[in-house]
This record gives sequence, structure tokens and C-alpha cells, in this order.
Amino acid sequence: MALHTAKTTQAVLFGAAGLLVVLGLLTDGPLGVAPVVRRRMHAVLDVVLVGALAAVPLLVGAGRSLASILVAEGSAVALGQVSWSTRYRKVEREKRAGAGVERAVAGGARRLGVVAGVLARRLGRDR
Repeated sequence: MALHTAKTTQAVLFGAAGLLVVLGLLTDGPLGVAPVVRRRMHAVLDVVLVGALAAVPLLVGAGRSLASILVAEGSAVALGQVSWSTRYRKVEREKRAGAGVERAVAGGARRLGVVAGVLARRLGRDR
């Protein structure tokens, strides 16, 4: 996504992506490796990052193009949507460890089967 933008905007977007990865790894949650950041602070930092991404066209200054502005603002909107639709509170764990993962895998397999069936029908009609 950042490959068609100015170099300064690319650096900011890749930096923001790196911050998101580090923030996810340090958050007290199921995917956190080192639970240093509480979930409420994670939500606050997400909003700060959305604001920073929205301000990229103003902060970067020289070397910005229309594509750079659109990518930065689109990234801010996407991250904002994810942030605002995320529940940051702890939820009760499943009775059996891994039940959520099994359900997700089964749902993915079901969708993959539907897609494979649709493709097989379309290929069968083309013959």
C-alpha cells in the first residue's frame, strides 16, 4: 500500500505498522507476548496513532503527493474503524483451551469449501 507514496510518507507508514506490531505484542491480551501495556492504554494509544496517521499530510510537508495523502488518510480511517469496533475488556475464557481457535479454523475451512465449490461449478460450466 505504501509503495506508491513519497519516501517520507512510506517511512511514517512503515513506522506506524511497526508500532502496531510492538503494541500488540506488549498488550495484556491473548496475543501479547510480554503483558506490559493494559488494554485501556492500548485503546488510548490506538487513538493517538489514528490522530498521528491523520496528521501525516500536514507533518510530512514536502514530498507529499495525492497518493501519499490518500494512503495516509485511508490508513487512519481503517485503523480508526478497527480501534472503535474492538472490545478492549477482558472476556471469560472458553471452558476448553483452544475452543475459539478450533471454531475459527472450522469457519475458515467452511468458507474455503464454499469458495472451492463455487469455483468447481464455474469451471464445470465453462467446459
